[in-house]
Amino acid sequence: MGQVQQIARDWVQGTEWEMLSVTADADSLKIRVTGPDPAPSTAELAEKLDDAGIDARAVKVELIPSRTVNLSSID
Repeated sequence: MGQVQQIARDWVQGTEWEMLSVTADADSLKIRVTGPDPAPSTAELAEKLDDAGIDARAVKVELIPSRTVNLSSID
C-alpha cells in the first residue's frame, strides 16, 4: 500500500489536489483525493500504477471536490 500512496502523491504533485488516504478492502484499494476543479487525469494515475506493476483495475479513486473561501475577503 505504501507504493500506491507514493504514486498517488506523485500524481497530484504540481496540482492543487491533495492525497488524503489509501485504504484496502478484500479485493481492491481506494485512493481518496481532494481539491478544486479540474481534477487530475485518472488515466495518468492508471498508467503510473500499471507502470509500477499494480493492476489499476483493482484501484478505485474517490475525487472529493473542494473550494477554499478566504473569510477576510467577505464583506
